[in-house]
Parts: sequence; C-alpha cells; structure tokens
Amino acid sequence: MKEIDITQFTLAELRNLKRQVDRRLTSLGNQQSQVEMQPFQLGDRVVFNPKGYPIVRGKVKRFNKKDVTVISDSGQRWNVAPHLLKKAVDNQFVSLKPRVLKA
Repeated sequence: MKEIDITQFTLAELRNLKRQVDRRLTSLGNQQSQVEMQPFQLGDRVVFNPKGYPIVRGKVKRFNKKDVTVISDSGQRWNVAPHLLKKAVDNQFVSLKPRVLKA
C-alpha cells in the first residue's frame, strides 16, 4: 500500500481526511456485519455465550445495522454481534464456520 506523507497537510486538510477515513471505516464495518447476518433469518433459533453469563438460547427477532436482536427463552432482549451467534439445532448448536475435512 502506498504511504501518504501527512506532514505537509494543514489542520483543515487533516480533519477532512479524518472524516473521510471515519466514514470509510463505518461503511466497511456495516458491510461486514451485513455479510455475517446472511446465514440467519427471522425466527431462527440461535445460541451465544455472553461474557460472564451462561449460554443464552433464543430466537432472532430483528436485524439492526450492526447487530441482531435476540429474544432469549427467558424473555430477555439481547443485541448481539452476528459473529457471536450460532444456529441452534434442538438442544445443540452448530458452528457456521466451514470445516476442512482431511482425507
């Protein structure tokens, strides 16, 4: 990647560059979240393991810009990053990451 010499930029130019970088980072983050949400549909049974809590099971209720709203089996509402969710199968859960099978 080409390196940019910012030592000659004025304060106004640096602020403008920062705004552009912030917008681009936000856009890329939103795109990544959308890709990570694709395996799920409304009503899907999911599980996730929040830090400091036991495993939570629930249903996908809504898709937000960056996260997924899940209603737990106990009735709590959670906004969860999609990369933390796994589809539930009965009382088990499955990983959404592809596995490499060795022959």
